[in-house]
Parts: sequence; structure tokens; C-alpha cells
Amino acid sequence: MAKMKDVAELAGVDKGTVSRVIKGDPRISDLTAQRVWEAVHKLGYRPDRLASGLAAGRWDLCGLVIQDQFGWWVGPFLDGFARGLSAKGNSVLVLGGGWGRGPCDELVGRKVDGVLWMGDVPSSSVGLSDLPFPVLRWGDVEGDCGASIGFHQDLLVEALHEAVGPFRYVGGRWSPFSFLEGRQDPDGRALVWDGTVRWDPVPPGVSVVLGPFPGMPCPRVWTVPLNPREVGLVCGRALGRLIKAPRARMSIRLEVRPSAPEPLG
Repeated sequence: MAKMKDVAELAGVDKGTVSRVIKGDPRISDLTAQRVWEAVHKLGYRPDRLASGLAAGRWDLCGLVIQDQFGWWVGPFLDGFARGLSAKGNSVLVLGGGWGRGPCDELVGRKVDGVLWMGDVPSSSVGLSDLPFPVLRWGDVEGDCGASIGFHQDLLVEALHEAVGPFRYVGGRWSPFSFLEGRQDPDGRALVWDGTVRWDPVPPGVSVVLGPFPGMPCPRVWTVPLNPREVGLVCGRALGRLIKAPRARMSIRLEVRPSAPEPLG
């Protein structure tokens, strides 16, 4: 199991910096925080705050269940998420789809204060509605919890239609924009390319690139900019509010719009 010193070595910082990044210290630069979170993600490091939580009478640990752990946006998102939770002093336990135990069972065993759930809900002996802590779901979801956060889907779909007309979505199994798979037109001529999960060069014929990674060449195409650190910050703050009022109903919609291609020359 990875230790904090392993994260520090991979990120090129000391253990104190790793600790401050995980706690969401705003004095740490964005570049350093991104390197640390990328190392945390790559090594699968999980900060254990249970012992200190017992002594203080609280757990100080929040969960993040995230289906896509390899997108370029994950590191900056984790940084923003941790910073959004920093006022409460929480650390973040990151779980993905490769765990032997179901994420629900793991979260219950770790006694988290709350969780942001991004991605599919796997079969488990414990369902989301049965969890003994608040759950904030990513996306336009109903039924299994009373709190959700995500992009304003109707607004983005309408803006894409205005920009390029009927479209087909080219993405991965799961991304922040994967809802577009169910909103596409099978006969649409415009191709919408999901840059959060597609690392290969943008092929000819693409009309829109969603969330292009920094430096990704997108000549003469529409783009939907994504600031994952800001999105993570909003998610962290929302989960912090939900932890304070577990029975509150919450529906937060973030607006993202396509930007026109830059003129040549």
C-alpha cells in the first residue's frame, strides 16, 4: 500500500506539502497541488484519518467515487474538491471501479462523513439510499438521493444545436459529458468529440471538442472549455453544505457553453 512518502517522492515535494495539499491548504500553488494529486491518483494513496477522527469525535473523511480515474481533468478536479472541503478539514478517500469490495461497502467501512458519487452505481450489498451519510450525485439524477450537481444538460444541448446542428457524441464509457450519449442524434452530421477521455489527436470532421486538455490543438472547431479545478471547488463546497444539513434537497446546475473557433491568422 502506498504511503505519503511515496507520493512525496513521485511528486517531487516533501511529506508536509503532500499533507497540506490533501487538507486543501490554499497557500499551495495550483501547479504543485496538481502534481501531488496526480501522484495520489497514480499510486492509489488513501489518507487514513480514522484514528485522529476517533480522538476528535469526528471522521474528517469524505468519499469520492469516480468512474474515470485516468482523464486529464481528474488531478485538477481533486485539488479543487479538496480545497472546497478544506473549511471542514476533510481529507478525501478516492474510490473507483476496480475495488474488490463494492464502493458502498467500502465507504460504510471507512465511516466517511459524506460522498460525491460520479459515475455508475454498481451492485452492492448496500444501496445509495441506505448509506448512513449524505450522498451528492453527479449528473441529472433522481430517485436514490435528494442532492445532485452537474452540468445544465438542456442548456448545453441547446447551445450545441445552435452552434453545429444535430450532432453525434464520440466519448468514452464515462466522463463529465457522457450524458450527451443519450442526447445525440444518430443521424447528426456534426461530431462532438469528448476531450476529457479521448487522448488521441482530434480527427478530421470533428465540429466540437468538449473539455480539451491544456495545449490540445483544436484548429477551426468549436470548443466547450472545462475548468476542472473550479468544478471540483464547487462540488466540494456543495458536499460540505450537505454534510451540515444531511436531509437538505439540493440541485445545482453548472453552465457550460461552446466557444466559437478562433479566426485563422
